[in-house]
Amino acid sequence: MKRYSSISEITSEASYRPQNPLSQQNYRRLKGPYALGKGEELECCCLKPNGNLCDQRHKRGWVAELHDETSTVLGGTCAVEKFGADSTITRDIAVATNKMARLDEIVRLGDLLRERDAKLAALEGAKRQLVDMKRTLANYRRNFGLRASNVLTEMSRAGTASIRVLGIVPPEYDGDGELLRDRQEVLIEVATIAGIAVCNPARIETTLSDLRKIEEAYKQAGAGPEREFKRKEVKALVAALANQDRVMTAVSGWLDEFKRFEANDFAALAFTVVDLRERQNLVHFAIRRTDPSASRDAAKRKLQALESGLRQAHNVKRIQIR
Repeated sequence: MKRYSSISEITSEASYRPQNPLSQQNYRRLKGPYALGKGEELECCCLKPNGNLCDQRHKRGWVAELHDETSTVLGGTCAVEKFGADSTITRDIAVATNKMARLDEIVRLGDLLRERDAKLAALEGAKRQLVDMKRTLANYRRNFGLRASNVLTEMSRAGTASIRVLGIVPPEYDGDGELLRDRQEVLIEVATIAGIAVCNPARIETTLSDLRKIEEAYKQAGAGPEREFKRKEVKALVAALANQDRVMTAVSGWLDEFKRFEANDFAALAFTVVDLRERQNLVHFAIRRTDPSASRDAAKRKLQALESGLRQAHNVKRIQIR
């Protein structure tokens, strides 16, 4: 079918007649759809029961051929309104619309399959990077321990990056035991964990799943759209392959986020768990990233110094982990 994009394309055809009445009796076939440019409209030539033309103006519609081999125009919404849903014209429009949509999708599929091998290689590289990142994150979780890892996951899910503790100032009494000041609590921000989003494994797995779906679509499509796909199949393939740019951008985002995460001072994680040994282990892991020979005693001293610094900075007597 020919697609018309301007009034002149329609009126320049030798078969076209202006104000040419269209009815179910003289209709022969559709020649193609029209979608006019800005400011252009055509008057529908459907014949009404009273013998007058519809004359409703439309930017979209169809060019139809009559039995006398002349052509006329039909407004986009007028077929059902004027002739009914079961009319030959309405059925032809439905069939033509579906066929053209399928052809458009086949063309789109062909466009998406250009440079298929390079795109598949990019997908494979992205998948490998993401799998390596997941593996490294799993190693971090083992070093952090279950409790600290769970705290990070919950922070990621909640969309918060701050590690906070309570600074406690005990109540103050005078010499007679009279209360001078109630117990006070001060919310203290210990650190902000950059790249906290990578601590939610489910979100990373979603991106990996998206990569695999695109790979599978390439396999199903083959080297080109020669196979006689059903329209539903073509739509699914186009939707999957068209998703590649978005998913590749998501992979780049994860890799950038992971770089920020690795740049953190993980000693701050000592303020996410209560158990003293776990806290010392977290500090020990953090300082060994820059000094592999650091001892556990060094970690103990570092933890004491961190707590002391927080107490002094916020004028509290002790730190309580929330």
